[in-house]
Amino acid sequence: MNRLIKSGHTGTPAEFALTMGISQSHLFRCLNELQQYGLDIQYSRSVKTYFYGNDKEISIDYSVKII
Repeated sequence: MNRLIKSGHTGTPAEFALTMGISQSHLFRCLNELQQYGLDIQYSRSVKTYFYGNDKEISIDYSVKII
């Protein structure tokens, strides 16, 4: 999701949801949650893509430890 938003190649909400393998309503919930974390995610109707409206973006790191 971050990569697509950052690159400006999300497409329409329907296309973005399809690419992500989720429903459009789930996409909107995810975007809303990210916005609640302070990310300025906007949509351009002329370019048909989501984009970050400021210099913030999300970074999620995880690790797996086998014990």
